[in-house]
Amino acid sequence: MSKRGDRERLADRLLKQLATLAPDDLDLVIDFVSLLHQRKHSSLGKRLRDLFRETQALPGVSQITEEDIAAEIEAYRRGE
Repeated sequence: MSKRGDRERLADRLLKQLATLAPDDLDLVIDFVSLLHQRKHSSLGKRLRDLFRETQALPGVSQITEEDIAAEIEAYRRGE
């Protein structure tokens, strides 16, 4: 079966289980799902920061300052 079909079956199973829960328990489920999303996004943020740190450490790559960033933004706005 396709991944989409597997996902739909899983979603159906989940919906059936959710339908049996009390409102307070549903709130806990929502909190748990929110926690999973936060963990994923914080993990992605950490990986991105680590990547920036690694690329800045490469030979020949200079540190980018706030002034460099501001100058690039201004040049872009001027159409350069």
